[in-house]
Amino acid sequence: MVSEIYLLRHGQASFGAEDYDRLSEAGETQARLLGEHLAELGMEFDAIFSGAMRRQRDTARLLLEGMGHSNPEGFEIMDHFNEFDHLPVLREYLEGMIAGGDASVDIPRLREDRPYFQKVFDAATADWISGKLQGPDLESWVEFCQRVENGMVALQEAAGQGRRVLVSTSAGAISVALQSVLGTARHEALRLAWVIRNSSLTRILWDGERASMETFNSVAHLENGKRMDLITYR
Repeated sequence: MVSEIYLLRHGQASFGAEDYDRLSEAGETQARLLGEHLAELGMEFDAIFSGAMRRQRDTARLLLEGMGHSNPEGFEIMDHFNEFDHLPVLREYLEGMIAGGDASVDIPRLREDRPYFQKVFDAATADWISGKLQGPDLESWVEFCQRVENGMVALQEAAGQGRRVLVSTSAGAISVALQSVLGTARHEALRLAWVIRNSSLTRILWDGERASMETFNSVAHLENGKRMDLITYR
């Protein structure tokens, strides 16, 4: 029997705040509306998992609240699906630029200007993926990919036969998970992350031997509910 694996990207986090790892007000609403939407569809899950990050856990909790579950903490932590830590990536990139005499990056602007942040972050992650960035507390791109791929194996085992499971995670982890499903090159995986929307669902079918993507990046709970203002990427 075919099983279903749902990859849920967390609601919008708090860009520019001291603590990025918490949902914004919009992010909380996104997660709650998704739960309500799934409840209206009569959808239930045999198991729900979450990465260990606060924004991932809070998304899972609010999802369950929206679905009307009596125990909104009824999910299991699976830290394979933690997002990579973007702060060491940015720090190593910026320190390398400064050490090389390049002071072109406007660091204060990174907190305030989303498009500017994305431009700098794209350059930093490109160096990270290529292996140019190294540091004592920096998880390598290869290590990150292996961690997520191991998580997908664990999810497939949890899905078993004919079960429906969900994991609350992040865009980078979802892109790597899809890379393993679609068979694309690892270095191309992160391109998907830039288009994955907050609180979106990606559905993977698993027959015990082969995984295939059936739905990607769905935000029907916002489109059908005419909450287009809540469709966000960052």
